[in-house]
Amino acid sequence: MVGADRVDARPARGIALGAAFAVRAVGDAGNGVLSWFSPLGWCLQIRPFAEERWWVLLLLATLGTGATLLAYQLLRTRDLGAGLLADRPGPAVARGDLSGPVGLAWRLQRGSLIAWTTGFALYGLLIGGAVTSIGGMLDDSGTLSDVVTALGGSADLEKSFIAYAVTMLAAAAGAYSVSAVLRLHEQESTGRA
Repeated sequence: MVGADRVDARPARGIALGAAFAVRAVGDAGNGVLSWFSPLGWCLQIRPFAEERWWVLLLLATLGTGATLLAYQLLRTRDLGAGLLADRPGPAVARGDLSGPVGLAWRLQRGSLIAWTTGFALYGLLIGGAVTSIGGMLDDSGTLSDVVTALGGSADLEKSFIAYAVTMLAAAAGAYSVSAVLRLHEQESTGRA
């Protein structure tokens, strides 16, 4: 059965986007130097309403041009319909733990489930760290501290921040759930399931 262990571009795109976002998030939370190592951070480095840095657009254009040239080079060197890695023939019959609907779901979702779980854990760590620093940020600004005190204090602000963060986490969990069901649907509609 050729293509049973086929590797597609979905995990590679997810890993690349996740890594770019993580590098940017860590850079933005720190002193900002690490943000220069992520293309997602370059857009903010342009600073369109402050100290305009239009030369940062050259970085984006160079990356786009380089990636396009690399894609065309890779396209010329591979066969029609083939990937960069050759397909390996898989076993004719699946192992017992991979047969049935639960086995298929696990086989299709294990990589993305691990990636999403890691992302949720990192998001939780980031939010946990941000919540503890909210009070410190308020101490830096007397006017802002007075406004927050009039609205209920920093404890209410922290609770609101946590509620917003959990709402975003729930939306991401919903997106993963929809993605997982659509992936199973794709397998069934193409006749592979």
